[in-house]
Amino acid sequence: PYPRDLPYRDATAEADTAFLLAAVDAARSLRSSCNVTKPARFLVRATKAADRTAFDRHRTDFATLAKALGDVDVLAADDAAPPDCALKIVNETTTVLLDLKGLVDPKAEIAKLQKQADGLQPLIAKLEAKQADPSYQAKAPEKQKANDADKLKKYQEQRDLALDAIAKWQKASA
Repeated sequence: PYPRDLPYRDATAEADTAFLLAAVDAARSLRSSCNVTKPARFLVRATKAADRTAFDRHRTDFATLAKALGDVDVLAADDAAPPDCALKIVNETTTVLLDLKGLVDPKAEIAKLQKQADGLQPLIAKLEAKQADPSYQAKAPEKQKANDADKLKKYQEQRDLALDAIAKWQKASA
């Protein structure tokens, strides 16, 4: 029967390709949301060594598919990004940044990020209220509690990234 597991499958190549596709999707999404049509400078922040290695293997592919201007820089977790960058989260350890210096109106970017942060706030409030409910604590399975805690953490991190980006844009436009 088809499909079957094939001996020549390369799990590393498949994982790298999935990662590359997610990063390119994030880059294209950034270009679209910021209305950038010209080649632009991209940066990638990868906090996990495996993601940095996977990105390094496919850096030129990313640059071509994302229509990057020149080489793509990879930032470590503690490296500071340029102040005029829009960001898109690829996964929990990787973010794609688009350098918008001279390409985008900072006020419009701040409004978009504020809308993103405001959209996450009701989700965070709902999960916090759910977790604070004693009947939920008593009746919910542990797996559901863990899933909700993970969701809450993810939403809070996304909101914090958006608020941090807003602060950077406000600082850059001041």
